[in-house]
Amino acid sequence: MNYLIIPTIINLLVTPYIIIKYFRIENKRVQLALVPHEAIKDRREALRGVIGLLSSIAALIVNDVLQIMGLPYISKRGFIPFIIAAALYIMFRNLRKVLSNVDWGTIIFFITMFITMEGVWRSGVLNPLLNIFIPRKLSGIMDILSITAASIVVS
Repeated sequence: MNYLIIPTIINLLVTPYIIIKYFRIENKRVQLALVPHEAIKDRREALRGVIGLLSSIAALIVNDVLQIMGLPYISKRGFIPFIIAAALYIMFRNLRKVLSNVDWGTIIFFITMFITMEGVWRSGVLNPLLNIFIPRKLSGIMDILSITAASIVVS
């Protein structure tokens, strides 16, 4: 995990530059545009959503710290946000409306994408390509550069 910190930071810094150049963005500013139906209609429910998001992030961080310290932790990380989302769902006033407004197509897309990528990873199809970038165990800056190059190209 420690090996991925520097390549991740490099990618977070390089990606916006590539996007700005590729799409020829001149003022280098992206403006947020809200679609009218996405405007906050109920502040109380919006606050519950923010609290749920922040508590999910905090719980996942605490879970990772517990794992690093060798203490008991939840190995199936998806369980944490599921429990928080279930608790939030119970607190909403109009439960049917909440379910009808869920973008099920996007959820199904991500579920199938994760299942597909797990299958691709387990099959070993990407191993020859990854072996080109990381032919053997490297150390230091070469390891970081090879992981960064592999993540940019394979992504």
